[in-house]
Amino acid sequence: MEKPNPLARAEYFSQRVRRLNRGASKEAIGQLASAIGFEPPPEMVAVLSYANGGRVCDFSFFGVVDPNAAFRSPKVRDILSKWRTLRSLKNLTAEWPSTWVPIGYNGFGDIYVLDSASLVLIPEGSILLVDHEFVGEEDAHSQFAIGYFSFLEKVLDELQMVWTPDGRIR
Repeated sequence: MEKPNPLARAEYFSQRVRRLNRGASKEAIGQLASAIGFEPPPEMVAVLSYANGGRVCDFSFFGVVDPNAAFRSPKVRDILSKWRTLRSLKNLTAEWPSTWVPIGYNGFGDIYVLDSASLVLIPEGSILLVDHEFVGEEDAHSQFAIGYFSFLEKVLDELQMVWTPDGRIR
């Protein structure tokens, strides 16, 4: 039995604090896979197909640029461009493995990444939280979740503890 997409839980929040972009095309997801060198896990593909990035309160998750789109929405924070940017920064290159693919960030500057090296042992993938203040230090990242659905469920749980449905802090 297929697990329901946890992003549907974002409906808890009003549209004032929730913006989900229209789902990505298979072609756009395929181009992402070609560029980063691996097939994204099925849960990640399901989420990107449902919502191509978006924002809920102070949490943003990244999408993919659709190559056939007549207009590139500035609301789509692109996984691939974030990945390339982080890999190119001279002070981060040694500390930012090419296997870390950025998938979102919280409102404090910390970045969530899918560690593609984990896909060999964990088909769903390991999601790490990278603390922006400690990049380059041993404790800069920690395991956040196993799998994209678990990642979103955990983030949404945390958001619901802090924010009311209309976007006020509890």
